[in-house]
Amino acid sequence: MTRFIHDQFAKDYLEEILRPYGEIESSKRVPGEVRQIDCFFSPAGEKITELSGLGVLGSFARLPGIFEPFRNAAEEREDKELIMRLAPLYQQDIEKVRQEGLQEGELRGEQRGRQEGQRKIILLLLNHKFDGIELPVVERINRLSLEQLEALGESLLDFKQISDLEAWLKDAEKSNDLKPQVDIQNGNQLDV
Repeated sequence: MTRFIHDQFAKDYLEEILRPYGEIESSKRVPGEVRQIDCFFSPAGEKITELSGLGVLGSFARLPGIFEPFRNAAEEREDKELIMRLAPLYQQDIEKVRQEGLQEGELRGEQRGRQEGQRKIILLLLNHKFDGIELPVVERINRLSLEQLEALGESLLDFKQISDLEAWLKDAEKSNDLKPQVDIQNGNQLDV
């Protein structure tokens, strides 16, 4: 069924393109329905391999099918109404993604804040207990996860010497070999 001049052109063009590859019938009536099909195409078996040159149309034409270009094309007013109905949904999706991003950012910030606070307290206690600690030891402590920092906080009460701390750090690093290391001061992953 043609409503506009470009509908007829599209049907004629489809017929010309597909004719070499199979049988095409225009304006075919559908039995048992009050309906007429624009183009019905049945591919010729031996020509199916040649359809790849037609791109997307060729992939459609590999099987018998109905082609109805511009069938019941929407009017401009209908397009605008649809866009107006979809715009609030699109805005809701954007807002949802934004909220999820904010929540994730807040959680990461809270995690980093707890980790930084725990690290500062541990370094303060260790500096006090051992009258200062060397920079390489501080760097190793900076690479510990929050859970490891909490465990170190409990264990440091039992440390008698700096060697106890170094042994604890060595064990923690062994158990953490499979996990990515993160520098909590700037959030970058470290190569250890």
